[in-house]
Amino acid sequence: MFEYGTLYQLCQDIVDSEDTLNIVLKKLSTDGHVQIVDKQGLKILKFATSDKRSASPVSHGELAIFKLKKTENILREELEKLSTEIKRCLREAKSCLAKDQKSSAKVALRQKKMLERTYSKKETALETILTLLHKIHDADSDKMVLDAYSVGVETMKQKTQQEGLTVDKVEDVMMAVEQVSLLVSVSLPRSICSLSSLIFVAMSPGV
Repeated sequence: MFEYGTLYQLCQDIVDSEDTLNIVLKKLSTDGHVQIVDKQGLKILKFATSDKRSASPVSHGELAIFKLKKTENILREELEKLSTEIKRCLREAKSCLAKDQKSSAKVALRQKKMLERTYSKKETALETILTLLHKIHDADSDKMVLDAYSVGVETMKQKTQQEGLTVDKVEDVMMAVEQVSLLVSVSLPRSICSLSSLIFVAMSPGV
């Protein structure tokens, strides 16, 4: 996903004007290779991924995340500028004191204080946005893990039914493996013999 302005800057070497870019985007949109969203003065472009022929619609969640990341970048830039200004005021105050210009030094220090308060507010806002993005990322990760567990459980159920295994039989095999693991730490040669015998007993019919 790209903001229109960002994409235009990236494409300036290959397109001679915005009109040319718009013609290309219109063609791509018609062919389904890009989704274009224009809301609240924010024009966003979502392109199809390499494994898909067409671009999927921009969801509300994707739009929210895009706006959060855009705000994050803006805040980082503003904080960098404020940091530079704060350092400048401090240098100016020191220079004025060295010249015995106390009145001018006070003005510079007052300006520094004001800038520091603004810096603190923007820094808090940035931390809030980063926390939100982190929680969103965690939610996606948790869903991915749960989906994997669900697939694993379903696959195991199907496999046990096909092979005629029962839950008790599977537990017996797992216990056998655990016992062998303990034996390995004591004696490797004896463990190899124990592995075959324990699993054979666990999987034997009627056990």
